[in-house]
Amino acid sequence: MKDFAVVFDCAGTLLEKYRVAKDIEKGTFLHQIVSLSFVGTREDYVLAVFQLDIPKDLEGVPTDLSIADFLSKYNVDLVVVCANVAVAKTKVLNAVAQDERSRVKDLVDVVREVSKSCSASDFTGSAAIVDIEQGQIPYVLATCGELFESALPVVNELKRAGGDIYVASGDAKNTLYALADRIDIPYDNVRDIATPSAKEQLVYQLKKEYRYVVMVGDGINDIPALKAADLGVLTVQQKEERPTTLFEAADLVIKDLTLLPGILINVITNNRYNGTGSKEAML
Repeated sequence: MKDFAVVFDCAGTLLEKYRVAKDIEKGTFLHQIVSLSFVGTREDYVLAVFQLDIPKDLEGVPTDLSIADFLSKYNVDLVVVCANVAVAKTKVLNAVAQDERSRVKDLVDVVREVSKSCSASDFTGSAAIVDIEQGQIPYVLATCGELFESALPVVNELKRAGGDIYVASGDAKNTLYALADRIDIPYDNVRDIATPSAKEQLVYQLKKEYRYVVMVGDGINDIPALKAADLGVLTVQQKEERPTTLFEAADLVIKDLTLLPGILINVITNNRYNGTGSKEAML
């Protein structure tokens, strides 16, 4: 059996993200929002990520095309990454198909707006908040970001200690593969359609291969994986409001990613020594 694996979420954990939302009804922009917080405002809201290479995949697309037609005609996948209740993808797509307001122009607008705040185009993505009951897209979102300064040194230190690094996120595939290149991990270690349950299942899968599996996350969509891991670590270096349930799901809370290798190596060393594998023993 292999030594240990560390599973990282992407946004807010390895990448410092800047997010902008466009209110479709009002036509206004909301800056530096927490995308998952939108989901918490309404039980029928879900967060779905467009699997696009932004902004390249929007070039030449008619801006008056509805988002539903854009998904269909350009064969664009939409991945549900967060919801208040379990929801089938077909229901989300049906809700999008009913929406008569949102256009490709809204996506172009929000991508252009977020690009004013950061230039890391290789780490840019887009998403939508979908109201599955009303059949509407109330908001479209765009994100951009760059590696936290500490991310690469931390990943390298974990590798030197014998760990394998995985990334599990609902962000678009092109974003995650660009991230994999930057932190030098194989694409096979990237899970790009990572719903909360998919992250949890990845942790359980890795626990069959590794003595220790650590989950490092920062949002409510990481809660199942944090609970499933041998050690669930919540990082709060991206300054955002987080619900109490997220803190309760984690075994450790760290304010800076640089703390992770020392804590983890100490935990694993102590665990090897006393021969136990419970969270209580590690803490």
